[in-house]
Amino acid sequence: MISVFVSDNSRMFSALALGLFLLASVPAQQSIAQQSTAQPLGETTSGETIYGTEIEVGQLDDVTIDQVIAALDGLSETVTRVIMTYKLDTFEVVYLGDEEPPLGSERLSESIAEHNEDIGALRRKMGTSAIFLVAFEAQNLDVDRIVAADISDEDEVTVFVSGRER
Repeated sequence: MISVFVSDNSRMFSALALGLFLLASVPAQQSIAQQSTAQPLGETTSGETIYGTEIEVGQLDDVTIDQVIAALDGLSETVTRVIMTYKLDTFEVVYLGDEEPPLGSERLSESIAEHNEDIGALRRKMGTSAIFLVAFEAQNLDVDRIVAADISDEDEVTVFVSGRER
């Protein structure tokens, strides 16, 4: 008879603990739901902002060959910064065009070939970063088109991509 009594107390204690846990978690869940500021995946806002980030699209006239080469030379640091980036203040996409060599420059073409391994690392890291994937999706941009990127200390990102805007 005593073992039945202990067993009933144990069940009652477990049920009471579960009930208290559920009651305590309801306000926390409501608070989290109210604080969420992320843009839902299904909601698009013309691709001009993502999570409060302004998106700009640049063209060939907006950059110089030296800017792209400088971004290529700094790719190893940029790859590291991609991993640490959790917010973007500005996201700019600059299309380098379809011509060969890019921007009509043999020097740029040689620099791209020289940094081919770093470009692959940049594509892999950006391809696994949620914030960059959302930015690329908003611009309907394939990660494999990335040629170089520059991330400033102010979380301003410029991504140089091959081809033209689609």
